[in-house]
Amino acid sequence: MSIEWGVIAAVIGWMFWKMNQGLRAETSLALRRVEHWRRHDVFVDTWMFDFVEMTMLYSYHVNDWPPTESHSLHHLRRSGVGRWETRITPESAKYELAEIENELSSQSQEPAQNAMSIRQAEERRDGLRRAQQEWRILEEPLAAQLESEFHVFSSGYAPVDPAVSLQEMWRNLTRQQHEKALRRASRASE
Repeated sequence: MSIEWGVIAAVIGWMFWKMNQGLRAETSLALRRVEHWRRHDVFVDTWMFDFVEMTMLYSYHVNDWPPTESHSLHHLRRSGVGRWETRITPESAKYELAEIENELSSQSQEPAQNAMSIRQAEERRDGLRRAQQEWRILEEPLAAQLESEFHVFSSGYAPVDPAVSLQEMWRNLTRQQHEKALRRASRASE
């Protein structure tokens, strides 16, 4: 009888240990990855920061018809107390430049009607090329929140098995966005 109770106690102890490990991993991941949202009417901005990878995934959504979304991956650095800077990654910039070039080539067929949007796309393209070269300071309310969360991360983070990297998340999001655009275009042409 005591062997049975010993086995049962060992199984229960092992289950509690596994649950504790899972909670510890979730807590460490929550300390490592911080997400901020800003919503204004139909516009939603999302920032996901990863302190281990020192990257930021920025997403922009317009919840209107047709829905619009855009995702970009940025390097992140702390250049002083409370001062955070970002710079778009080369892979993300290359993808966005290709999207802008596709937009410009599709609009060039009717330049008189699309002069304004062509000019805006060209300005976006020039701004994106500059953004590849320079670090930009993160805006103040967001930087202050990020600084306080960084201190919590620094004091309580314990390394865990890596989760899906933000770079992989960005690739999946852009692939899904591209597939949606293709489906929408094929439905429109039918």
